[in-house]
Amino acid sequence: HAGHAAVVLLALTSAGIACTLYQGDPTADSFALRLPRLLYAVCAGAGLAAAGLILQLFLRNPLASPDITGLTHSGVLCVVLAGVFLSGMSQATTITLSLLGSTTGLMIMLWLNRGAFFSPVRLALTGIALTAITSTATPIVFALSANQSTDALMWLSGTTYTATLPMALGYALLSLLLMATVWLTWRAMNLLQLGNQWAISLGLNLQRARLLLLLIASAFSGLAVALVGGITFIGLMAPHAARLLGLSNHQQLIPITLLLGACLMVWADLAAQTLMHPYELPAGLLVSLLGGLYFIGLMSVGIRIQK
Repeated sequence: HAGHAAVVLLALTSAGIACTLYQGDPTADSFALRLPRLLYAVCAGAGLAAAGLILQLFLRNPLASPDITGLTHSGVLCVVLAGVFLSGMSQATTITLSLLGSTTGLMIMLWLNRGAFFSPVRLALTGIALTAITSTATPIVFALSANQSTDALMWLSGTTYTATLPMALGYALLSLLLMATVWLTWRAMNLLQLGNQWAISLGLNLQRARLLLLLIASAFSGLAVALVGGITFIGLMAPHAARLLGLSNHQQLIPITLLLGACLMVWADLAAQTLMHPYELPAGLLVSLLGGLYFIGLMSVGIRIQK
């Protein structure tokens, strides 16, 4: 199953990449303009999927994701808050602020749960509360911001529109390093899946493994927010869909989840650029629409099975 799924996903992602790069205009200039956006889409999709996989394992909740646990919205709020005092922020500043916001959100979650030994229920509830607060505060702060341009609004909804080649190459390098680190932790993730007692008895340093995985999830979320904005649902859909393929071993689950996330984001970004050409939709809106339809479909199938 894993091998077949990988082949299909690679084919779909490759087709999306080809369509994105050429789009009926295979000139060198068009290629140079589209390559950065493609790299953003692939890295953001795969990164958010990896973050979702980690959080779902950590919280023992198949509906956990960076946007539901507050990591995405904390990063967005930090960037928007800085926009009240700063104008014309560079992308390096945006990345720093986004990582700071996501990490702060993570630290708040851990601090509020410091006496609960990483209870999945308490962590999930804390994440939902953090999301509610930050997602409510963001539009209020944005109204006070000096930057209320169309680009800023597109970024809030999620877009690859601001991609540049130097930033895209840097993002790709960082993403590859983080993805390699995640894949190298597959044994630890398999042990965590068995439960705390089993993991400890089999020699896993529980606190160190949890902290490393949470920091990776925070880094993936912060980078994605900085470069493509508030993309939601990919971190929820990709790991969920990978498990529906019957995968449970993280040695296979991690690469399939990354491919699913990249594939979803590439096709969403391509659709955003072409559906209403010459106008462009925020890719994040299309991903959210797809996410809603995906879970309505799952509920519909579940209801039929129960009957």
